[in-house]
Amino acid sequence: MLFRHDQLVVSDNTGPENQYAVDVRFETTAGGALRTLEDSGLGWSASIAAYGETRVTAYSAGIVMSAALTANPSDDRASEDALRRFEALSPAHDLEALGRVLAHQWNDADLDVVLIFDEVMDNAPFKSVFTLSFEVYQAALDITGVDAAAAARAAESWTILYNDAPLIAWPLLHVTLLKQLPPDTPIVLVLTEDAYESANVTTVEGGREYGETYWSESSEMLAGYAHTLGRLFGALAGFNSQLGREFWFARAADALAKLRAMTPANSTTTERGGMLESLVEALIHTEAPELQVTEKNFRTREEEIDLLIANSLKDPFWAAQGSPLIVAECKNSSEKPGVPELRVFESKMTDRGAIVKIGIFISVHGFASTFLQRLKQIQRDGGLIFAVSGDDLEEIINQKIRLTDWLRTDGLTRALGKS
Repeated sequence: MLFRHDQLVVSDNTGPENQYAVDVRFETTAGGALRTLEDSGLGWSASIAAYGETRVTAYSAGIVMSAALTANPSDDRASEDALRRFEALSPAHDLEALGRVLAHQWNDADLDVVLIFDEVMDNAPFKSVFTLSFEVYQAALDITGVDAAAAARAAESWTILYNDAPLIAWPLLHVTLLKQLPPDTPIVLVLTEDAYESANVTTVEGGREYGETYWSESSEMLAGYAHTLGRLFGALAGFNSQLGREFWFARAADALAKLRAMTPANSTTTERGGMLESLVEALIHTEAPELQVTEKNFRTREEEIDLLIANSLKDPFWAAQGSPLIVAECKNSSEKPGVPELRVFESKMTDRGAIVKIGIFISVHGFASTFLQRLKQIQRDGGLIFAVSGDDLEEIINQKIRLTDWLRTDGLTRALGKS
């Protein structure tokens, strides 16, 4: 990954003090290795993107909050504020911090090893994620201008990534170090001992042949391995997409069964309402990322909204409604809601008329006829309210219908006045 084919160097190594007759190696510089990685699509920008997708704030969050509490013991919000600022830092900031720690150790003549590289290069048992990230944190504290917590988070995230996908993590670690080294820093891969022991190389010509074969076979093996992983992970990604929808329909079905079994004798009103909200939230998940629940039980001084849903549906029908947010009301009362309940729901929408044009009113036990008759009234003000009963939910779940597909067919005819 770090060397080009033409960076092979083979030289006569004969002499009384030399164990091997031929020296075989690949030679480049930190800047050259970065360019090679960049040409392969594995440069700095790609590393930032890969790290950003896999970044984890776990042990490092504890470090940040602990430091904030130590510095401000009387401020109850200090740790939360510090963590919020920490989570807002860019992926590049983290990798630069870790790179500076690694480069500092690389250039320290008194150190025999560099953190992280030591475990990987020697095939030693990997330390725990916490141990390694904390070692990086402690090392960073001794380096002026380095964000120690950010370096620890990068180490923490990298270790987790390496355990799952070393082929991605390994070049990312090289890039992180190389980026912080002077461009002319020598980078060498020595194959002398391996050439002698595995192929009994004793001549310059034999060493050149060995080095060229080593490079080409390694490249082919790596490319084949990457291609296999690409197909595998591509298949898994597609499977995961399908699995996600099936999973959430299964969650919805489970919630519906539990809801049907709940009675005033064995559950509270709050428990029944919470189960209904969980059911509806599961149905929303089946349409992610176009629909996403952003708030549950959203409260203001005047009212509460059961579910606040972010809407980025691209279907022309939904796009035409101009409703970036959707509000949902979940009722599991034995009494069917009528006009008073609908008027309250209408007010929640009209108060937010600039961004909320769509409402979904879910009532397990159905609706009073007066409720259904009034549904079309809100359309005069440019809004649309759908009424969804428990039987409707059962149909949607059993037939695995997209909620938005049901709403724009059966749900729409009801909203337009058909009982």
